[in-house]
Amino acid sequence: AGSRVMRLGDSLIARVGGTSSILIPRLGFGKYYITSGEEILIVEKKMITYKISIYPEKNILAATGEEKIKLSVRIEDILGNEIELRKLPYFAAFSASYGIVDIEEEGGYPIFYAEKMPEEVRKYDVKIVVEAEIIIDKDGVPKSVFLRSATQISLTAGKPSSIYTELSKDFLKGDGKDEVEIKVKLKDKVGNTVFFDSHILNISASAGEVKLKERSDKEIKFAVRYRSESDDIIKIKLEYGELSKTLDIKVVGVKRKK
Repeated sequence: AGSRVMRLGDSLIARVGGTSSILIPRLGFGKYYITSGEEILIVEKKMITYKISIYPEKNILAATGEEKIKLSVRIEDILGNEIELRKLPYFAAFSASYGIVDIEEEGGYPIFYAEKMPEEVRKYDVKIVVEAEIIIDKDGVPKSVFLRSATQISLTAGKPSSIYTELSKDFLKGDGKDEVEIKVKLKDKVGNTVFFDSHILNISASAGEVKLKERSDKEIKFAVRYRSESDDIIKIKLEYGELSKTLDIKVVGVKRKK
């Protein structure tokens, strides 16, 4: 009880029972048994372990290929002291579950980016791993220490730049029953689906009836139908914020039965 060990330079001070101290000179790595009267203190001297951490400069990235995130690496000993990498032989390899890890040409530091979202999701989490080897001196003999760490970056789409539409067909019969279904999504500049936010998608038609079929934060579906005895063109205008798009739907006239 009351036994503890403190470090003093390359030596250890073992305090036994709170009354006596024993100076342990620099010893090789291993386990030592120290006795003081009836007390036995076990001291194990071993190489200080290291840990590596990877720090992205930000944790959310637009997957458009334009924005790139710098990755910083920090190696510490078990006491939290940072190891200056320039003083040690050091090798590192980076990998990502999706996207690209590269080396910045001017600064020579690792960077991460993604050219597109892998799926139509609001957020996609990417795991980035660093595996490193540092060479340390153990009793005059070079020894490799292998370290591994991981971090996470969330990918999102960029800002909406266009309104994407998909039509079930490009014409309708003017019997008032036939209809064209239109699916609407927002896309960023590289084609990622951008989820709808607080802005409202305004839909207007030059003629006919517009009926909402389905709405989610990813897409909106609506249908258009029109009764006309003569051929015509319906203009459908879509507006979302500063974006707009106009669709032309051909109407094939249907004569009413007398």
